[in-house]
Amino acid sequence: PDVMATSPASLTVPVALPVAPDVADHAIAGKATVPAVALLELLVRTVANKRGWAALPLPLAMRDVVFPRFLPAEEVPLCTFEVTLETSGKATLATLTSRIAFASGMRRARVHAQAELAPAAEAFPPAPPVFACDFEVPAQRIYRELIPFWPRYRNLHGRIGLGRGGGTAWARSPDPPEVPPPIGGCPFLLDAALHLACLAL
Repeated sequence: PDVMATSPASLTVPVALPVAPDVADHAIAGKATVPAVALLELLVRTVANKRGWAALPLPLAMRDVVFPRFLPAEEVPLCTFEVTLETSGKATLATLTSRIAFASGMRRARVHAQAELAPAAEAFPPAPPVFACDFEVPAQRIYRELIPFWPRYRNLHGRIGLGRGGGTAWARSPDPPEVPPPIGGCPFLLDAALHLACLAL
């Protein structure tokens, strides 16, 4: 059942953001940064719990996913976090905001992730058996030149095919350390999928 059917259209929920021990491998410009998939998982878990979707047999559909600001890992212990849920019918727009108070007395609020989520009408169709790509590039080159993460976040392998219809690649995952498992799926595979999506844009 949809437990928010009679709730207000907007709701703000305080949340905690755990930082994975291997976050040092997810460095941007030399600074350990919380992976976008960890922020997305927090949105998915909050929405699923508040709307009673965690037990649904069908997958959740996500659209209009944006990550406006990076979140340095060193700031996480200094921040409080909240997810704002704006509900319209079956869809919920979820927004993750951090708030931090500095020793100088200055306060800052930043939006780090936003996504619209809803139960998918049906299971997603399988990927096409043949993908027409315009060119191929080795995954090692991508991580050397464009996405300079360290080993735990280098999970695209072999040759990446890119074309007008998108991209295709093999991905494999280190052992996910999280218990219980993420609602959004294996974080390393989803992270690799986001890398491929960025390349295909």
